[in-house]
Amino acid sequence: MLVYLAHPIDQVHAAEPLINMVGATKRLLCDLGISAFQPGDAYRLAKPTEADLRTVASINQNAVWRADALLAVLPENMATLGVPAEIELALTLNRPTVIVTSVGLAAKSVQIANWIARGAHIFLASPEGTLLPREATGQLTDALRSLPDPTKIVLSGGTNDLLVQRGPDSHPLTRAYQGDAGLDLSVAGGHDVRPFEYAMLPTGIRAAIPDGYWGMITGRSSAWFKHRIEVKQAVIDSGYRGELMIGMTWKPEPRSGYPDKLRIPPGMRLAQYVLLPVFGGQVTEVDELPGSERGEQGYGSSGGHGEAPPTTVFGWPVGRGVTPTAAHYRAAKVRLDAIRVTGEMRPAGEEDALVQLISAYESAHPAP
Repeated sequence: MLVYLAHPIDQVHAAEPLINMVGATKRLLCDLGISAFQPGDAYRLAKPTEADLRTVASINQNAVWRADALLAVLPENMATLGVPAEIELALTLNRPTVIVTSVGLAAKSVQIANWIARGAHIFLASPEGTLLPREATGQLTDALRSLPDPTKIVLSGGTNDLLVQRGPDSHPLTRAYQGDAGLDLSVAGGHDVRPFEYAMLPTGIRAAIPDGYWGMITGRSSAWFKHRIEVKQAVIDSGYRGELMIGMTWKPEPRSGYPDKLRIPPGMRLAQYVLLPVFGGQVTEVDELPGSERGEQGYGSSGGHGEAPPTTVFGWPVGRGVTPTAAHYRAAKVRLDAIRVTGEMRPAGEEDALVQLISAYESAHPAP
């Protein structure tokens, strides 16, 4: 396990409580055999420029992404912007998050209460920065391995939160794997659907999309690959406050014979909810469009039609019973999302091959 150790790095030489708190936390991690990345020990910037600071921020953000958990030291009466931002990022990524802070700050901070509600763990220290005896135990190991509540996952902090209201029989929006682009949408209640008939299934979920984004409901790869359920894509504007519905059609294989109805059980994850940025530019009419390499070449112009289906995808042999790796899975998810969002032309059979890869990985590594 590698823990990202966050603390106010620009004030480390000025505040004794902070020095004590960081020191006690590092000793406790060492005693527990837990490795840590500490930004405060990673840089030596004599006279940093604005570009230097942006680079450091980017490196730290990438480190949070790659770390297994985040442990943040947050003393009282010490202003810091970086540490709250790193806590927000860790919770957004569904990383185990632990905050070491003073009794006074934990008792009066609304923001800390919000982080606790979203799954962060709090370890207390005295005003002098010493960890309280009852907190300095192996409980820290359990906390650093405990994922935040997936029902509290948000896309970012402050006014950019995805606000979700759940009704009866609904199931939380969840990410099956860290880094997934979409939040899984589940069906509320059980339903019987007939073959080749379009149905609108409720989710019991209402959401307020943050300004500057729009939502897209699209199918999960397993819905078609495992059940031959085709989910209709839907565009959700940020001002919509009604229930999110899943439009779907069951299309069984005619040659194999099929029952007169399919039971959709409560909680079945049929779709995913993806948030995308809104185009904020203006529509401008012109007499002539700028040139491009493709020009007016349309469907089939890139050679996608008439080609043989691919035998490999990102090095994974299609249809040979080989379990894909996590790297294969992540690459396929990104590629499939790009195809479905942009409508990009692609070689014949590529989308089906990507779906096979994703479903093979998810079958071998079922979500908890």
